Amino acid sequence: MNTTLILAKYIASNTFKKFVVGQQDCMTFATRWHDERFGTTRTNSVAGKYNSPRSALKFYRNYISVSAWFTMCGYSVIEDVEVFKDGDFVETMQVGMPLAWIVLNDNCYTIDDTGMQCVKGSAFRESNHTHTLKVWRQ
Repeated sequence: MNTTLILAKYIASNTFKKFVVGQQDCMTFATRWHDERFGTTRTNSVAGKYNSPRSALKFYRNYISVSAWFTMCGYSVIEDVEVFKDGDFVETMQVGMPLAWIVLNDNCYTIDDTGMQCVKGSAFRESNHTHTLKVWRQ
């Protein structure tokens, strides 16, 4: 099956799932996509390791950062991105906390405490990457 179609189904299947810190949040949303795409169990390295925003921040600062996780899984930072590709991860910062987004059809998806979020990729690019920390690609 086409990877883009699998990604679309993955995003759709997570659209109405309840947000749970450390179980169903922006990072586990990204890591589970990686696992589904490549048949790995890398989500085990982060899922259940924190249970509040404060413990999440402590976990990512002291144990494994979002950037370290992507690097460990073979992703590279792409500089000066003009166009996002399906399956790219975009790492942004919100109130001192990194957010992981998954790209599909130039839309960036994440899960936060209000549910599934979608932002046009152009919104990140047009802001001159003010809020975009990194774009990760494999």
